[in-house]
Amino acid sequence: MPYFLLKNEIQGIKGFWTMNISNTKSHSNNEKFLFILPFIILFLSMLVIHMNMQLGTGDDVIFLSYSQESGFSLNQWLQTRYATWSSRTLIEALIILMVNLPSVVWRIADTVVIVISVAALTKLLMRRKYRIYYSAFFCLLFLMLPYRYMSIAGWIATTLNYMWPLTAGLIALYPIRKIYEGRPIKPAEGILYCACLIFACNSEQMAVVLLLAYAGAAVYFSYKNHSPFALFRNCKYLLLQLIFVICSFIYIFTCPGNSVRIQAESDMWLPEFMDLTFWDKASHGISITIDTMFFLQDFVLLAMVAILFILICEKSKKRRWHALSALPVIACVIGLAVFFRTEFSGSPDAGETLPQTDIIQQLPLIAVCAVIIIEFYILFGLTEGFALSSGMFIAALATQAMLGFSPTIFASGKRTSWIMCYLFIACIGILLSKWNFNSRRLTRFLCTALSLCGLIGLGINFLTCI
Repeated sequence: MPYFLLKNEIQGIKGFWTMNISNTKSHSNNEKFLFILPFIILFLSMLVIHMNMQLGTGDDVIFLSYSQESGFSLNQWLQTRYATWSSRTLIEALIILMVNLPSVVWRIADTVVIVISVAALTKLLMRRKYRIYYSAFFCLLFLMLPYRYMSIAGWIATTLNYMWPLTAGLIALYPIRKIYEGRPIKPAEGILYCACLIFACNSEQMAVVLLLAYAGAAVYFSYKNHSPFALFRNCKYLLLQLIFVICSFIYIFTCPGNSVRIQAESDMWLPEFMDLTFWDKASHGISITIDTMFFLQDFVLLAMVAILFILICEKSKKRRWHALSALPVIACVIGLAVFFRTEFSGSPDAGETLPQTDIIQQLPLIAVCAVIIIEFYILFGLTEGFALSSGMFIAALATQAMLGFSPTIFASGKRTSWIMCYLFIACIGILLSKWNFNSRRLTRFLCTALSLCGLIGLGINFLTCI
């Protein structure tokens, strides 16, 4: 071959590979940008809302007054609180710090925490091939949540008691995915996950979630490796995190202030609480969970059961399964109608306290919850997906039902349902593992429906949070 032809051939091959590499890098950069874009939009949207919030109400004022007392010592005050009121030492130390900083610090910090929580949930549950869909969907699902519930006891105190531990807990769950995928946990990451877990477990609700998650993971990995002793060889970090969770429960249960607070709050909010039996408290918890699920929330539960209905209709041709999976959708639509009628009834207490309902009256809706678990089985069969989805759903209900053992169950308001709502979003993330994103018709419908609900939710949050 003449030299000039050989030279042209070599240059052509170089040009071909250079073009492909360039296109690959460009595609990768575009994908990263599209993955990050929903988080940027969420940050800007929530920042606008935060900048217009009215602060200085509820417990924020009380915590500020504590810190301004003569001779105030944070260390001494926390010791007194632990002995006489609460085991939430880390959370309350941060509240004291935050109420004394300029308000703009909390406004920006809470917005960042929101974005981190959604990003952490996305990273925890996404299918990497479709991560652009996951980031967009999870941001839209967050906008459906009524963030005004975070103001019931004062914006700073409520968000630091519910939103911030939730975010830390989601970060603390990520090692389970890394261990499942066989990826190493670097020392710096390990320290971060431990710190987040310890802070999250300072909240009783998140401590329950993390205990269920890490205990469930320990059982799963033991079963997968056919021996519980394999955990000591392959999952040492998981065991370390589980030990931290157990230690947190010991810290909570041995706190003298918790029993003092229960007595004081019983006298104020529910005088008969101390005489209630275990079953009475459990039935209160179950009843309030059902009320909260179907009558006191916006669109997230409806989105979950609607996606479940679509997936079952796509998977199975049996009409009886279609009819069965339609029941939770109908229940949620009726519940939303009741919710909006109550919310805009003009009653001064609407949205502030939870109703008291006899558990017998809730039996049909308890049956709907059982139907949802059956739907998970129909969709996933006896697989990891069924264990994960049903376990997440039961954990969501447990975080609300455990409030039956608190005398403020009816007085705490809707903010106590925040973690349950987030776990419903997590259930949606698990369901999306079965979604056929190659079906343009279904995916276009899902994108349109979630976008519409997300925009409505954003509008409601803007109008009700400022």
